[in-house]
Amino acid sequence: IESSKAEEVMTSTIMALTSEEEIFVSILTGHGESGTNGIADLLETNNLTVVNQSLVTEDIRTDAKLAITGRHDPCIAVRAVPVVEAAANIVLLDSLL
Repeated sequence: IESSKAEEVMTSTIMALTSEEEIFVSILTGHGESGTNGIADLLETNNLTVVNQSLVTEDIRTDAKLAITGRHDPCIAVRAVPVVEAAANIVLLDSLL
């Protein structure tokens, strides 16, 4: 076995069951951004509530713990997994404090 997501799955499940607070993450759009579907899927897998918001038509949610903007260039695909893992870890650690 080279790797396992068991610890990640268990931690996110425990956090979801013990936390009374729903954690919102805003994915900001409106300027032709792309490449946010994979990030949204990974965040939802980690029991975070993902809300897509257009900067053109609405304000950023004040209760969002994290706001993510898409990139205009396609090279984020290579960096998407480490970026999302880092963001998810920040949210999980912040919720523990």
